Amino acid sequence: MQYFLSVCRLIFGTEIRVSSAKWVLIAFVIVTPIAYYVMNKWLRGFAYKTTLSWWVFILAGILAFVFWIIYRVIIDFLIHFCIFIQQHKLNRK
Repeated sequence: MQYFLSVCRLIFGTEIRVSSAKWVLIAFVIVTPIAYYVMNKWLRGFAYKTTLSWWVFILAGILAFVFWIIYRVIIDFLIHFCIFIQQHKLNRK
């Protein structure tokens, strides 16, 4: 039972660092207008014209942020789980 509770604490106790999330948001705000300008300029060279919508960039930013959070949670979990297993092995001996 103790083992199960410890693993649950490791899984659900992983926190996302707010300072890291802030840097990702700042990078998104800086890069979005640049990406819009470059893509708009690139699309003007084609015979068939199309417009860029703002929601494409918002969706890409949201997806990137969600994948980044998932990545951080998985890495943090693996690190904490390895430490937990190592300590559990040491306590058994």
